[in-house]
Amino acid sequence: SNGRFTSCNHRLQEMCGIPESILQTGADDQALACVMDKLLDPDAFISGVKALYEQPEAESFDEINFIDGRTFERFSQPQRIADRIVGRVWSFRDITERKRAEAALKLSESDLAAAQALLHTGSWRVIFGEGGEQWSGSEELYRIYGCPHNIQMTMQNFIDIIHPEDQESVKTAWLAAMKGIGLKCQDIVHAGLMVKNVRT
Repeated sequence: SNGRFTSCNHRLQEMCGIPESILQTGADDQALACVMDKLLDPDAFISGVKALYEQPEAESFDEINFIDGRTFERFSQPQRIADRIVGRVWSFRDITERKRAEAALKLSESDLAAAQALLHTGSWRVIFGEGGEQWSGSEELYRIYGCPHNIQMTMQNFIDIIHPEDQESVKTAWLAAMKGIGLKCQDIVHAGLMVKNVRT
């Protein structure tokens, strides 16, 4: 790098708060300095930039966190003309809303898990596809049925942990559900190390 940038679009200027006067100079160090004081970890940011300048052929993809709570994705790759590297292209995308949504979803899932543990209520989901059944269940569901979390749950595995006297009725209800008929609330008996009634 010769320490200068050739262009910067208006959107990136707004996102990073780079003054027009600095854009006019094309000075890379001045543009970086405008951003540094806005970042949670400016040292890591500048180290990453320098490392890429020292490796012209390298590509990178990471996230940049700002003090004000924003998060940007940063992608960088060499700029080539024919087979010759003539510079570097940087692309930034504001993913703040996505990160907030992910955090809210994680908190919601945590709240649901806590509520299920308190009420001793579990939940499960099965997706049918070309690859077969894909099961997922809540932590409390596994606890209720006494199943280790690393078990690959299938319909047969589920039937196997049900008391023999209830297995046929569970199979019937399951097949009905696969045809779009709603499951009726019923008591089934789980036969693990101890026998317990489970309402499903």
